[in-house]
Amino acid sequence: MALFSPSSSSSKKTESAAAQGKGKGEGEGGNGAPRTADVFEILWVKMTGRVVDGSCVALPLDQVPFLDAARLRSLALTLHLPKASLLGAGVSLTATACFQDAADLTAGVKKNPLRSYARTLCLHGLHVPTLVGVNPNERAAKQMVVVDVEIDRFDVYEDIHTELEGAVVKILELSSFETLEALGTHIANKILDEFRIGDSPQPMRERGWQIKVCLEKPIAVPFADCPSVEVRVNS
Repeated sequence: MALFSPSSSSSKKTESAAAQGKGKGEGEGGNGAPRTADVFEILWVKMTGRVVDGSCVALPLDQVPFLDAARLRSLALTLHLPKASLLGAGVSLTATACFQDAADLTAGVKKNPLRSYARTLCLHGLHVPTLVGVNPNERAAKQMVVVDVEIDRFDVYEDIHTELEGAVVKILELSSFETLEALGTHIANKILDEFRIGDSPQPMRERGWQIKVCLEKPIAVPFADCPSVEVRVNS
């Protein structure tokens, strides 16, 4: 998992969710419901007293966080949405943080208690009929492929998992690759080069996304679990 440094330029892109509710109501998605990142931020603040990147205190002065940052070395929190995917096993958002030494915190040397942190979005277990393989029967008909897509250095607070899932499904439906390795690399590069967020022209490769694609063909090999590959791109 690639970690952001709280003092790096990458961390500056990861502002608090409350500051990114522009145009949709404070802390709301397009339908008025809270965004996943907003719920996640609330949980993280209740646990640590600070926003996810540690840059500022967000808990009221009369409230004490559930965890003492001076005693923490690392913390990982995952919010899993099992119904957020129509074709898979759900979507998850994970934050992982490494904390400063207790001596630095108590001495007031470091205002931000984090050494580094990471945010990761994952689409779990997408099941999509796909044309992939080298055998004659595999070239004649589509077979079910199971795909996990993990995006590290994830810096978006809007809920984009529906659009991202749609893009991955479309890539799989148009596949004619012979190997899972080639298909996995193609999926990652298409996301990095062609996927867009809203009206922004910036490709995801420029945002620094790191993508891991895992693919399985459950019915390809008799009496075996499945052939599978894992591809990492832009890491």
